[in-house]
Amino acid sequence: MVTSIPTLSSKGWVKTIEEKGDFALSYFITTEQSQSVLYQGKLISLQYLVQRYGNDEVTLQAEVGKALEQLMRGYFGESVDAVVDVAEAAPNKPGQLTITFRCIVREDGREHSLGRRVQFLNSKLVDIIKINNG
Repeated sequence: MVTSIPTLSSKGWVKTIEEKGDFALSYFITTEQSQSVLYQGKLISLQYLVQRYGNDEVTLQAEVGKALEQLMRGYFGESVDAVVDVAEAAPNKPGQLTITFRCIVREDGREHSLGRRVQFLNSKLVDIIKINNG
């Protein structure tokens, strides 16, 4: 399953497994549920999931994992492994939420590992950290 991902950068349509994985994961993290009228209710948005399930870390972890796999399978078919970990907020930092993504995508016999750690404070995205070697 070879697909391209459109970007609004000078790269145009990205086609390599590394670029596609990176852009798809970035779009998942930064997309807002309400940013499209045409596709209203069909966008896969981490920020919406945090808003909806932020008070229930177990449900949030499960829903984010399902959403990430669904998104990545749209680009890479069934050859996707995704793991999501939602860290409990520290007692001295109420309102803080840390989500770690590890994803392996495969295409044309090649494999690429992705990883990000995302931090929210009071449901607002405050930091995105790239994890080397997913």
